[in-house]
Amino acid sequence: MRSELRAESLGRWAKRCGISYRTAWRWFRDHKLPEDVVGEQMPTGTILIRDSRVPRGPEQEREAVIYARTNPRQDQSAMLEQIESCRFFCVARGWIITKIVREVAPGVGPQRIKLARLIQQGTPRLVVAAPSVLSRFDFRYYEALWQKMESEL
Repeated sequence: MRSELRAESLGRWAKRCGISYRTAWRWFRDHKLPEDVVGEQMPTGTILIRDSRVPRGPEQEREAVIYARTNPRQDQSAMLEQIESCRFFCVARGWIITKIVREVAPGVGPQRIKLARLIQQGTPRLVVAAPSVLSRFDFRYYEALWQKMESEL
């Protein structure tokens, strides 16, 4: 099975998974890589990773944008928790995180400029920690909008 999988550098794998190179290197060193991931160090010192969880297909089909929003009155640790939750979700599905958008804005009203920009751009896959990140009310309208745009939410 090893030879069938495409190998990539440790740095590229770490970036795709949304973790730092240092964390990935520590996992490799301590033999704590995820179960379906095989790491191998070449004689040159380069570390190659073979990940059987990576789905086949064009890169664009695996791209994801993380959107995190907190209320101005909330602690900023809530935003970091949202981002980490979304990262784990994306990594588990083999998605490539292309952008992380952070916004401090109320749950309702037109102040969410960055979210509006993502919608206008037609973001194909938007990952949020919970529906309330997009809107505190009437989330079904967002679901209908993304279905009409043929995007995945």
